[in-house]
Amino acid sequence: MNNYIMHVTGDYNNFITSNIIYGVIDLSTGADEFFKDLTKIIKDKPLYKVSGKIPIKLEVKYSKDWHDPLDKMEIALFNTGAYRPSHGTFGNMRKEGSQIHTGLDLFALDNTPVYACMDGIIHYNDTDIYGFGYRIFLEINTEKGLEIYRNRIKETNYQLLYSNLKEMISGSGYKEDSNVYTFAYCHLKEFDNKLIRTTKEVKAGDLIGYTGSTGNADGSDSPHLHIEIRSIGAVGLAGLGKKINPSCIFDFKYPSNEIAPCNKWSDHKSINDFFSDKNPYKEYIKTNFTEQYNYVAAKYNKK
Repeated sequence: MNNYIMHVTGDYNNFITSNIIYGVIDLSTGADEFFKDLTKIIKDKPLYKVSGKIPIKLEVKYSKDWHDPLDKMEIALFNTGAYRPSHGTFGNMRKEGSQIHTGLDLFALDNTPVYACMDGIIHYNDTDIYGFGYRIFLEINTEKGLEIYRNRIKETNYQLLYSNLKEMISGSGYKEDSNVYTFAYCHLKEFDNKLIRTTKEVKAGDLIGYTGSTGNADGSDSPHLHIEIRSIGAVGLAGLGKKINPSCIFDFKYPSNEIAPCNKWSDHKSINDFFSDKNPYKEYIKTNFTEQYNYVAAKYNKK
């Protein structure tokens, strides 16, 4: 069921008077059911008439089942002095396959708003284990929530971006039929100590925090939100086990491997090589990932 506000005006062109009616309508049922529900809600309400008619203006506001964690979703392109977007994906993605990365890095300058992806319960945590810094866990455990979660994965139908490297769909022990899933938002801005180890119910799209550089993200070439998804409750968890590649559920912007390749270890470019005029895709990144390009250019005094 979704909240709505119906604003009843006396005249669209010449305002006479107004009234606000609050109610609840299921916007997923189609037009016929919508008007049936509308009729029930306005019945016996004091509506104003103009020329024997009731002009009605509806302002419909409703909460979606899903909301992206950031307003702008794009993969973090730079890591430890080099262009290597593959480093921000899930699997044995670092040090030429010898080091794991357990989530997805989405570019976000410090103090970027972070939102609840779904209805659920959030847990605040400041224990900086594994370099994650300040974290918020969003736990999904309702029947509706589990259905929405699984449908997102089906609809996304993610195909590995870096199949030639060691990107993975999921780690060992991840359960497709779990009765709980948890989103872990990491490297967040420090939050009020009063919130630590507290919980709160949230709706999809609720503001839950802000990005930061806590943990091992301080000084990153691409400030980012590190986000993980686990098939267990809200607890700290190292490694790839019991986790799924977040790319399986998020839609985000990433460079074309045809234009700006990063599907071989040799495709990674140092900052100097990336900003060289000989780099054939420097302008492509500058045009399509302008904020990230400008951030790194300013940090290293490049053009």
